[in-house]
Amino acid sequence: MKRGIYTEAQAEDFLKAYIPVARHYLTKNYEEASIAAKKLGFPLVLKIISPDAIHKSEIKGVRLIKNRHDFASEYHQLMKISTQKKLKLDGILVQEYIEGEYVIIGLKKDPTFGHVLAFGIGGIYTELLKDVSFRICPITEKDADAMLNELKLIK
Repeated sequence: MKRGIYTEAQAEDFLKAYIPVARHYLTKNYEEASIAAKKLGFPLVLKIISPDAIHKSEIKGVRLIKNRHDFASEYHQLMKISTQKKLKLDGILVQEYIEGEYVIIGLKKDPTFGHVLAFGIGGIYTELLKDVSFRICPITEKDADAMLNELKLIK
C-alpha cells in the first residue's frame, strides 16, 4: 500500500479487493474512453483523475453522461478544464453510474492517535455539510454501526 493521498481511481482499485465498487476504466485518451463507455453503457460518469484535483466538484470535474450524444463534448470539456488548471492528469475515469447514496471514507495517520478512519456524507455535500464521523483504528462492527448512526443526514 503506497503512502500519501490516493486518487479516486487508486482508492477504488485498492478497495475492490474488499468491497464492491462501481466498474470503471482509467483512460488516457478519447479513444480509450470511448471503448470504456461502450463496455459500460449509459448512463455513466466521467471524472478528472489528478492528484491536483481531489475535490473534483469544485472544479466541475465530474460529469453525468446520459447518452452517447453528450459523451464527446463532456469528455473534451473535462480535458479543457485539466489544461486550463494545469493539472497533472492521470486520466479520465469512465465509471458506471449507480443510483444510490454517496459516502466518503478516508484514512489518515494522526501524530497523536495513529490511524484514524473518517466516514461521512460524500458527493458534492462532503465539504459543504462536513457530516463526518471519526474512529481510531482498528474499528469493530459496532464502531462502524455507531459511525453510521452519528451522521445527521442518515437519520
